[in-house]
Formats: sequence, C-alpha cells, structure tokens
Amino acid sequence: MQPPIDRESNKQFMGLVDFAQTLTSSGLQRERTLERSQKIFRKAALITDNRIKDVLTQLDTMSEEEREFMRPKCSDGCSHCCYQWVRSTATEVFAVSEYIRANWSPEQVGDLLVRCQSYREEFQRHPAGSMFSLACPILDGNLCPVYDVRPFICRGCNSMDVQKCAEGREDPNSGVAIPIIMPVLMSAGAVRQGIQMGLEAVGYRPTELVFALALETALTSADVADRFFSGEDVFANDVIPV
Repeated sequence: MQPPIDRESNKQFMGLVDFAQTLTSSGLQRERTLERSQKIFRKAALITDNRIKDVLTQLDTMSEEEREFMRPKCSDGCSHCCYQWVRSTATEVFAVSEYIRANWSPEQVGDLLVRCQSYREEFQRHPAGSMFSLACPILDGNLCPVYDVRPFICRGCNSMDVQKCAEGREDPNSGVAIPIIMPVLMSAGAVRQGIQMGLEAVGYRPTELVFALALETALTSADVADRFFSGEDVFANDVIPV
C-alpha cells in the first residue's frame, strides 16, 4: 500500500514545480550571482525536505503491519543508490561545490578531482542510455560527506527493500524492481524540474547535467559560477548524453 497519488497529490506536485520555477526565475532576474543561486538552493531544499516529511507522516495513519512494510529501510552506511549516476541542475552543482570549497582541505579537493576524472573516463565508456553501476566520486566509506547539500534526486531516493537495492547495484540490467515510496521521489523531482524550468525561463540553456561530471568542472576554477551566470556554456561537456 502506497500513500495515494490522487488528484490532490498531483496538484501538490505541480505546485512544487511552480514554486521552484518562480523561486529560481524571479531570484535570478533580480541578481544573477552565485550568492543568489545559493539562496535559491537553500530555500528549495528546505521546502523539499518538509514536503518529504509530510509524505512520511502519512504512515502514522496506517496499521502497524503496513507501517513496517512502508517504512524506508535506508540508513547510515547504506549506499547502494550512490552507484547510480545523478541528473542535476547547475544550481545543485554549485551548492555542492561551494560547500566542498568551504569545508574541505585543498588536499581533499585534489583527491576528489582525481576521482572525478576517473569517474568521467568510466562514464564515457558506456553508451548513452545503458545501465551501469558507478560509485559517486564523493562517496566516502559508504557515507555522503555533502549530505546536507545533496542534489534533489538524492533527497528523494528511498527504498523499502535494501536487498533489492543490493541486487540492482550488482546487476543494473537484471530488471529488479526496487519498491519505493513514489510521492517522496516525485516531490524531490518536482522541485528539481521547477529549478531547471526557472533557469531556462531566464535564458540559460535547457540542459540537464550529469552531477559528477559537472561537479568536476565546477571545482576546477573558482570563477566557473561567475562565468555560468554571465552566460558562458561552462558545462558543455557535462550534459546528459543522448
């Protein structure tokens, strides 16, 4: 049994899209800077997290058996989902790159860039549309050291069966179905979609990014964000392959 995706739920999802689009476009119309982008991300992340909490509180209305079945089984140290590549917007990439700059040592950043380069080489070996497992270069001992500013897809990722996650990671082409709480994933996806639409509304290219590839680009130079917000196509080599 899932929390229902009914007409009211769909209205809420569309409301999240509209909210994130307006937040992004109106904010960047006033000020096209990294600082403004960071404010947009923080507000959008807070709204996303609150919406996910609201969805999960619906479990309280279910029977004990249903609650146990529906309860997300994700926990610290469980990183199977971190082997899927992540779609993201430039706003999310800058949130993570600036967090890393503020909190990591130069040596740690250098090591991450080496892992990002290896990730890019491995990613590019796979044909577009293929299924494969590849560890996020940020992953550290099965934990995410940028968890507070993780991308929206990561916020929405959930599972009710960790064993299925392990099977899917081991063989991404097995077709294993991972049971998820769909409204959680959809809520996070709606906000990400709205941010992308907001970026497009103020003139940025309608492209989605491969998060790990774009993160490498964002960390290579301190002025990447300034160049992006001035209109330069800094992520030309990081878009999702088609």
